[in-house]
Amino acid sequence: MRANYFLYVLALTVALLAPAKASGAGWALATYGEAITLEGEGGYSASAWTHALWIPAESRWVPAPYAGAAVDRYAPDSGKVNRLSPLLGAELRLVPELKLFTEYRYVTENPRSAYSRSDFRAGLVGGLWRELPLAEKLSLFSDTYGELLYLPRFSQRPTLTAFSKFGPRYRILPALSGDLFTEVYGHDSDDRNLGRRAFELRYGGRAVLSFGKDSSWSMSLGAFRRFISFRDAPDSRWRALFTIGGSL
Repeated sequence: MRANYFLYVLALTVALLAPAKASGAGWALATYGEAITLEGEGGYSASAWTHALWIPAESRWVPAPYAGAAVDRYAPDSGKVNRLSPLLGAELRLVPELKLFTEYRYVTENPRSAYSRSDFRAGLVGGLWRELPLAEKLSLFSDTYGELLYLPRFSQRPTLTAFSKFGPRYRILPALSGDLFTEVYGHDSDDRNLGRRAFELRYGGRAVLSFGKDSSWSMSLGAFRRFISFRDAPDSRWRALFTIGGSL
């Protein structure tokens, strides 16, 4: 897929979606981080970012500019690569569950490699959460996420990542839940630096803790295992995943 075709798809998406209602102007701070064990290589990879955004009051059609930084660490048993990336960007929240963004990063890498250079990227990111109560503390949930990223430094073809989890949730405490789930996961990219290609089914569990004002922060710790793969992949084993994120 060529870059101009990708941009055409993004423009068409914007044209087809109705604008969402605007809220009051002001600053917001959004942060997310995760660490996951690797499969087939041992070790782990971790990433985190923080954005300070200016949210305009007049219209959701006005992009929200932001500045921040991203940190990535790829640490298989064979070695480590660390990246630190100050960044500038702007995002357009098409609807609450979907945003379009463009971003510029200045990437520094240790040890230095061919990928230590400036980095332009653009993308479309969306997520959808649904929960159906079954009893006082028991419910069924679905958790779906997808991102389409254009990273011309790596490839002219966009990278696609998507997953959908489904399963029961038990409310242990008002702010603490336990989930069991099955998951459909897919990733497609031309460059292994962005992850191996995958299309697989998984099962696992996680504990989720909500905290902060209006439960605006969430932290989870879980494990999962692939039980069906539709593409060549390393031998399946349990993998651990830790995430934390929220906004102020």
